[in-house]
Amino acid sequence: MPASALAPVQTSVQELGPARVRVQARVSPEEVDAKLQAAARRLGRELKLPGFRKGKVPAPMVLQRLGRDAVLDDAVRDGLSGWYVEAIHAAGVATVGDPKLDLGELPGPGEELSFTIEISVLPKAELGPYRGLEVPRREAAASEQQIDAEVEVMRERLARLETADRPAGQGDFVVIDYVGRLPRAPDHGGAEGARGPEGARGPEGAPNDGRHSS
Repeated sequence: MPASALAPVQTSVQELGPARVRVQARVSPEEVDAKLQAAARRLGRELKLPGFRKGKVPAPMVLQRLGRDAVLDDAVRDGLSGWYVEAIHAAGVATVGDPKLDLGELPGPGEELSFTIEISVLPKAELGPYRGLEVPRREAAASEQQIDAEVEVMRERLARLETADRPAGQGDFVVIDYVGRLPRAPDHGGAEGARGPEGARGPEGAPNDGRHSS
């Protein structure tokens, strides 16, 4: 694959197989130095040095006190996720799964930072020859019995009910009016005044009109 560029990260892609690639990424010295200075300012807001107010330690003093490599390591950790996204975008690959990332040595002043990414990608679909292909059409086939059965189903579905002046027969739809009654429960000698609502008696034989006295 050809190399591609997307400032401040440049990439080149090597195919390792049908669905895996290695992306070689290089971060420009200007980008590395910008991240280094930003990390020094961030650390300076937390660093306490004699002669400086808290949060006011300048970046050069942070680099001198902590050392360039320590601050650069923090800067790389902070910027690596963004550089990874830029590298994948610049490489133009559709990734799948987790990457294997290999970070090179920390660069010196004025040098670029390099790292590699090995990751699986979506395989490319290649369209084979299709012009001139002939696909036979499948003819529908149905027996006479299947046709008759389907016609009968359609007749039943579309049929309308009509009133017939004759006794009901097999296959007819009928409308029935009926009244149902429950049999009256026999009185098995329960205590007087404890019978059901019909003819019920209240305390001391008083008629039960549904009201209760307190």
